[in-house]
Amino acid sequence: MPLNKPNYGDLNWHTPLNAALDYLDAKVLPTGPTGPAGTTGPTGPAGATGPTGAVGTPGVTVVAVPATPTSTGVVGQIAFNSNHVYIAIGTNSWARINRDNWN
Repeated sequence: MPLNKPNYGDLNWHTPLNAALDYLDAKVLPTGPTGPAGTTGPTGPAGATGPTGAVGTPGVTVVAVPATPTSTGVVGQIAFNSNHVYIAIGTNSWARINRDNWN
């Protein structure tokens, strides 16, 4: 809806306010229906990488029974047979524990 302004000949027709109303009339007049939406723009850049999570305790890996106390092995490896349980206590360093029946 256009803004109302005085008719020609009315008092104070040539004022700054009327000049502003003339300008706004040109900008605010009713328009036609809205057109369809434009296409989606390109995807923006990736966000920052989040913090690294805490490092958990290494798991245990079951391996073949070592032949000697200095057989290849690392901490976190275990082995067993019917007589012993073997635990790698360091790099290429094994401890052997006798198995016992809980009778």
